[in-house]
Amino acid sequence: MIHFLVWPSLYILSLVIFRMRLRSYLIPIAAGTFVMVNVGALLQSWKIVYLITIIQPLFFLLCLLLFFKVRFLQSILMIGITFVYGLFIEFSYNAIMVQFDYNEFLTVTQNEYVVQGAWVAAFNILLACIMVKFRWGFTFISSRSAIQKPKTAEVLSKLHFSAMTGIICLSLVSLSIFFWNEMFFVIAIAVVTLLAFVLHYSYKSELMD
Repeated sequence: MIHFLVWPSLYILSLVIFRMRLRSYLIPIAAGTFVMVNVGALLQSWKIVYLITIIQPLFFLLCLLLFFKVRFLQSILMIGITFVYGLFIEFSYNAIMVQFDYNEFLTVTQNEYVVQGAWVAAFNILLACIMVKFRWGFTFISSRSAIQKPKTAEVLSKLHFSAMTGIICLSLVSLSIFFWNEMFFVIAIAVVTLLAFVLHYSYKSELMD
């Protein structure tokens, strides 16, 4: 049942970050939540949770394309920002809970998710409320039906490259947790660094609007 809290909160945060009207996407949010809940249940029942950061972003991408009608590269941006934020909140909670014991951190991250899911969902909604209140976020994300504004190719290419590379690194996170323990910090730092580039170029793209 925890998935019914996490996935709507991730969709809401994704939309709010790019200042898209939530009321226009209630049905897509419900449809996307249904898909992602079943994906999570299958990953657990088939005991392939080690593929979670590969398969879940892929289906999240499909939901954004099919239900929300967001352009492909812009969907990549939405996934990169929201998933990395969600992982950061979850990993921070786990690290504090085990008092920064690395081996315990890996064990908890591999086997526990209920409290962590509620924690992530609560922080997603809190951040979304703060961003709505203060009118933070980017406006260059739009549905495929919207008219695209002209942009500087160099900024966009760097933005898209950073986002695509970040998604690739993000897909390695779960594998590093389950199999490549010694590589976890390296991959996590790479993901956060690339997220910083995405936010930087997103800000520059926003200024061009």
